[in-house]
Amino acid sequence: EAESNGFEDIISWEQDGMAFKVHDCRLFVEKVMPLYFDQSRYESFRRQLRKYGFSRLHKDRYRGAYHHKHFQRTNKDLCKHITRGIANKKAASKKAEVVKSSEQAAV
Repeated sequence: EAESNGFEDIISWEQDGMAFKVHDCRLFVEKVMPLYFDQSRYESFRRQLRKYGFSRLHKDRYRGAYHHKHFQRTNKDLCKHITRGIANKKAASKKAEVVKSSEQAAV
C-alpha cells in the first residue's frame, strides 16, 4: 500500500518481499504513522514490532530492515498468524517467577 500512496521513498519492501525497510524515520513518523498506527514516536513503533515478533536485520543489503516469517509481500493471508507476544524475555521470565511465587504462597 505504501507504493500506491507514494510512500515508497519513506518505507518499502525489500526486493524479495520478505522484509521491509523504513528509509526516512522523520517522514515515516510525520506522514505514514498517523494514517496507519496509534503511535506518534518511531521508537514506540519499533517496540510494537518487537512485541509482534519482528526482528531487525543486520546483514548486507537487508541492514536495518524488519522481518517476520508471517509478513510477506505476496502472501497477505499469513498475517493472521502474527500475534502479540512479550518483547522482553527478562520481563517475561520475571513475570513467570512472580506468578510461581504467588501460587506457592497460596498453597
